[in-house]
Amino acid sequence: MRNWFPIGLTILLVAGVAGLLTVAVRGALHDRDQVRGTVTVTGCTFEAYGRHGDTYLCRGRFAGPFDIPEVTFANLGELTAGTTVAAAVSGPGDTSADLVSEGYWRLVVTIGGSIALLVILVLVWRTRRHSARSGSLAR
Repeated sequence: MRNWFPIGLTILLVAGVAGLLTVAVRGALHDRDQVRGTVTVTGCTFEAYGRHGDTYLCRGRFAGPFDIPEVTFANLGELTAGTTVAAAVSGPGDTSADLVSEGYWRLVVTIGGSIALLVILVLVWRTRRHSARSGSLAR
């Protein structure tokens, strides 16, 4: 039973890394198809309470390779009118924007989480190998 623990943990950790990397790749592919520009905020309305901050639905004018009179986007916190944020849309007919910073944070969390899980995996196997060696020497 004891020998199955590292194998089971390895399967779980590898599945976690694969899941995180899938989120990172799919997000990067989505971001690649977006058109970047800026949104000048005209106002925000409260949408929901959150543990790490309240979510607001903000709106404003998108300016980039083309202009969109009004787009909306969710933001953690209220933005004052006139604030400019980097955003992306899928095309001239899109009325919902994604903040560029969300893509950066997604990469930080997914790549960082993958590295942390891989470090745990290496430590498990190093500890297992070390305990196996010291156990055979003690006999």
